[in-house]
Amino acid sequence: MKLWYPIREGFSNLKRSRSSVWVSVLTISLSLWLVGLFLMGAWNGWQFLQNLRDKLELEVFLVDTVQTQEAYDLRKIILNIPGVDSVQFISKYAAMKKFEKEFGENIEAILGENPLPASFKIRLKKSYHSKKNVQKIIGQIKKLPGIEDVSYRYDLLKIIEKYLKLFFGGGVFLGIMIGFLSILLIANTVRMAIISRREEIQIMRLIGATPAFIRRPFLVQGFLLGLFGGVLSVLFLGLVVWIVRQWLAITLVNEKEIWAFILVWGIVLGMIGSWRAIRLYLKEKI
Repeated sequence: MKLWYPIREGFSNLKRSRSSVWVSVLTISLSLWLVGLFLMGAWNGWQFLQNLRDKLELEVFLVDTVQTQEAYDLRKIILNIPGVDSVQFISKYAAMKKFEKEFGENIEAILGENPLPASFKIRLKKSYHSKKNVQKIIGQIKKLPGIEDVSYRYDLLKIIEKYLKLFFGGGVFLGIMIGFLSILLIANTVRMAIISRREEIQIMRLIGATPAFIRRPFLVQGFLLGLFGGVLSVLFLGLVVWIVRQWLAITLVNEKEIWAFILVWGIVLGMIGSWRAIRLYLKEKI
């Protein structure tokens, strides 16, 4: 009976103020939808960047005087450097054939010699892709004999990371602002329910009803507002994901985790808004 009463009254509060409830639910759902869009964009962009970074390779060019056996000895040394995952040796001949395949020209036939150097393509372990670790590994490789140059496109990656962090930070800021506005909206909706039941609540307070007993139905109301808004926003997000998959053929990752977060966040916002409204009312003197 004690458990059923706040649930029944919570639903009754929603029925009493249907127009404001619809406005609140739609506003909350749109707010959460915007937060979800930012989270999905930032999360998937971050994942894309991580995958791109994991695929980046160090390219080590050898001087022309390095013989094949010396190159294989160098490969063994490089493999023993902490953080190096794999080393692929590309001979001058292999480099020339690759050039021919990509550009359709035999460079040796054109220039009379093969100017392309032998090289190593080095993949690093995932945990060694930070700037500090990469620079340390490059420093160790450059000290080896027979190394002409080491190439790694880390600067470009840092620029992308920088702007992605700004985008993610903007999304978090927007989420906080939207959350604050949602709390105010829910608090206003609950406050209207309180006003419509003011006399009833005053009688309850006069006969000794505890603040917790009075508060529970309104917390249920806030819970329901947040839940309905969250469910609606998840449906909107699902529609966006479907459009992206159908039209852009892009597979988004972690969308279910984001949906769960949006749903829980909507419920939390709803209960905070309700708690704030009823708390202010219960502070008033009878």
